[in-house]
This record gives sequence, C-alpha cells and structure tokens, in this order.
Amino acid sequence: MLPVDSLGDVKWSYASNSSLTSVDQVQSTLKNMIHRGELAPGDRLPAERRLCALLQVSRSTLREALNALRADGYIEVYRSGPTGGSFISHLDVAYGRWLAWMQADSSRLREIMHLRTAIECQIAWLAAESSQALDEPSVILPAHRSKMSQKEFREADGRFHAALADAAGSPRLKSLMLEARGELFVPASSSLINAAMIDRSHREHEMIMHAVQAGNPGAAAEAMRAHLASTYHDVSSALNLPEAL
Repeated sequence: MLPVDSLGDVKWSYASNSSLTSVDQVQSTLKNMIHRGELAPGDRLPAERRLCALLQVSRSTLREALNALRADGYIEVYRSGPTGGSFISHLDVAYGRWLAWMQADSSRLREIMHLRTAIECQIAWLAAESSQALDEPSVILPAHRSKMSQKEFREADGRFHAALADAAGSPRLKSLMLEARGELFVPASSSLINAAMIDRSHREHEMIMHAVQAGNPGAAAEAMRAHLASTYHDVSSALNLPEAL
C-alpha cells in the first residue's frame, strides 16, 4: 500500500483551495476524491496533522469527518505505528450504498450527466479557444493505453479532464467539473471498466484533443458531448437505469 504523501500534494490542491469550514464539507471533499479515483483502495491518508494542514481545517473537524467516512465504509483505521493509519477501504459497502441510492431514483444520473455535459462542453470550447497548449500530450493520452489496468485508466481519465480544464483557464469551471465528476462513483474494480470501454474512451479523448489542438471550439464541444453520452450509456447500463439522456 502506497502512502498518499509519497504521491505528492498536487491531488490536494483543489481541496485545500476550497473553504472547508464544516465536517460535512470535509467529508464531501474526501468522498468526492475517492469517487473520482484520486484516492484508491489501499491508499493511506496523510497523518492527521499533515491532512489538517492540506485541507486547512481543525483536528476536531477532521476527526469527525473521518469517523463519518469510516461509518459509511470509505476508510479503515489500523493500529498506530509505521504501518498504521487511515486507509481507503475496498469500498464494497460504500459503493453498495451509492448504487442503491442511484437506483432508487433514475433521474439522479441524468441530472449529474446534464450538469457534466454543460460544464465540460464549455471547458472543451474554451480550451480550443485558448492559446495555452495542453501539457505533455503523451501523458494525457498514454501510448500504452491498450494495456492499462483499471486503476491506471481511472488516473489517466482524471488527468485528461483536468488538463482540459487547466487549458480552458477557468478555475471555477474546473472546481465545478471536479464536483460533478465526484458525484459519480465507479470503483476501479467495477466490471464497467473493461478493455472495450477503455479503448473507446481513449479514442473519444483523442477526438477531443485533436479538435482542441486544431483550435476548433465547436468540434471540441461536440466531441465532448459525444464522449459524455457514451459515459452515460455505460453507467446507466451497468446500473440498469433508463438510457435516454
């Protein structure tokens, strides 16, 4: 298991730039990071003092939030010492609860995807209009993507969408995009993430990237719209929900 600290602090930048003043906000921030795959099963959270500094909250607020996440099945706490600490759980219980919540009302997934479409199509449009180049295309669209593990795909997918948001030059849109992505919860172990899905997703990423690099906002936004429609189809099928977006 790999301590989160060893992965660098960049993944905490969004959280630490937010105004986290309550237990619910801290809990929601950490939960969304897990949903987006930024924190994966087996990852160890930083020590309490370090995590308080990264999230800019008091220790009492953090402890209450961690206790709530533990009760919801998101984290596990092991004995203290070099191998102890708070770890992201296998997420079976947490995912089961989220799945039941989504299946109880099919409109929830549509609303999330409508929001993502509005935000991310605008991000793609602005990225294509921007003169800021996308950083390291070889990292955003890895050459070895056909051999990616599910966890590697989740990480690459997150990097791609974050890079587009950075190129768009709108921190507020990026914050909204991250929040909307965090409302979906597809663990890396899900059967939804298979070789065919990974291949299709990367081909759609390439179409978006080409439109952005060509400076064609309309094509970039339309390619993003098609990509998110595919995502909705995948998730709705996996959840046995109506597929009409």
